[in-house]
Order: sequence, then structure tokens, then C-alpha cells
Amino acid sequence: MCMFRIKHNGVYICGKRYPLQCSPSICPYGDLYQLLVKTDFKSEMFWIMPGRHLVTVDEAVEALRNGDAEYVVKSFSIGVAKHGEKRKHR
Repeated sequence: MCMFRIKHNGVYICGKRYPLQCSPSICPYGDLYQLLVKTDFKSEMFWIMPGRHLVTVDEAVEALRNGDAEYVVKSFSIGVAKHGEKRKHR
């Protein structure tokens, strides 16, 4: 299952694509797919949805088991800067 959570213009966009596998052809972010995949390596936290609580992997599994979460989204950060600007944070 492909699950995503992306901050765009100050708003978080969450979603899932079940039972589709995550690939460039189905990713709702099209050309950003490769960038998202390449930058998603640092986070060890997960969002339990739809409650939007940041938890560890063990807590996420437990939330799914006891019904506190409908699905889980891996957390990641991506920094994007306009041409000629410096990134403020990652």
C-alpha cells in the first residue's frame, strides 16, 4: 500500500492508495515521486490516522490492533526552495 503525508503551502495532505503499489505511474505527486522516495530515509516516526498523532512504530502497530488508527503514514520531511533561495530547514 502506498501512503503519503506531505506538507504543501502550510497544509498537510494525507492519503493512501490501496491496494496499489507505490510507483511513479500512480503517485499523486507525479514527477516528485523520485524525490520523495530518495528523501524518505531519516524518519523513524509514524502518523496514526485520522487522529494525526506522531508515534513510534510499536505504538503505531498497537493503535492499528486496538482500533485507535484506521491506517498509518510514515513521517518524512522534504525541503523545497525556489530557484535562487536558500532552504530554511529540512
